[in-house]
Amino acid sequence: MADEPRVGDAPRTLAEKLNHLARPPGSTRALYLDEIVEGIEAVGGQVSRATLNTMMRGRNTNPRRSTIEALATYFKVSVSYLLDDPHPALTDSEHELLAKLRDPDLVALVSGISELRPETRRSLARIVDDLRQMQNSEQAHRSS
Repeated sequence: MADEPRVGDAPRTLAEKLNHLARPPGSTRALYLDEIVEGIEAVGGQVSRATLNTMMRGRNTNPRRSTIEALATYFKVSVSYLLDDPHPALTDSEHELLAKLRDPDLVALVSGISELRPETRRSLARIVDDLRQMQNSEQAHRSS
């Protein structure tokens, strides 16, 4: 997704959510309606191009449940994401993580890491674990 919405700026309407999901991370363009329809059919769902078009334009705000379920399956999101608040029931640890991400330095760091290849991210995670252990060891050493 070109610019991931920040927590406070998350898409709210069904049309906004669908348009957000239709732009895959790292892609230079949104998926075409036909691509989405074919993808939905590939996962066993069914939605017409016309229905999808009216939904993404905000003209169809009350689609059938089966349509919402097919979209949720295709985009790999929950039905509640499409119908409700995008952060329906955050746990305490998720709230803590979101609070930490208000630090601009962490946002820049996480954004940079998200652009790395998976194997590079795994290597970086091991380095972070090593640094955390060293820091904890130093703190324990000072307090004794």
